[in-house]
Amino acid sequence: MITLSIFDHRETEPHLVRPGRPKASWRQRQNRFEKFQEVSRSKDPYIMSTGITDPAKLPILFQDTLNAGAIEDVLALFAPGAGMRTVAGEIISGDDALRAEISGTVAAGGRLTNVQRHTLLGADTALLVTDWTMEIDGPGGERVTATGTTANIARRDADGDWRFTMLNPLGTSPVQL
Repeated sequence: MITLSIFDHRETEPHLVRPGRPKASWRQRQNRFEKFQEVSRSKDPYIMSTGITDPAKLPILFQDTLNAGAIEDVLALFAPGAGMRTVAGEIISGDDALRAEISGTVAAGGRLTNVQRHTLLGADTALLVTDWTMEIDGPGGERVTATGTTANIARRDADGDWRFTMLNPLGTSPVQL
């Protein structure tokens, strides 16, 4: 049995939630997603450009592409050889492992909501701290909700595009197995 210890800052630190920031409408999110698809497919499909010149946009694009079930578009947000610490605490890397993890989330009816908290930049590297909520279908068909705060890393490639190099949805939270 896996037990996750995820600290939800929204309950204990309400000042971190930005209630004054308007939420993008469904149409605005759909337009961003369509623009991303258009840009990412406009070049060689094996060396897709994300067209993302601001790393702070990565978490919302990840959210929108994942929620759309667009697995290949989610993978286009990752740099070659990127890795991830899964919510179970496993460290995975490479296209096949990332595809399997993302496909499992899509198959479980995952709905992700990201709220960007911090973007720290230095030397073509960005630390992205994001509060997230994920709803998935549990083993019995019930909806299960998990929350947490990421500590993700992105790098700017030679074309000036930003991509994830490491996803860490649990941030600094410990995993208890």
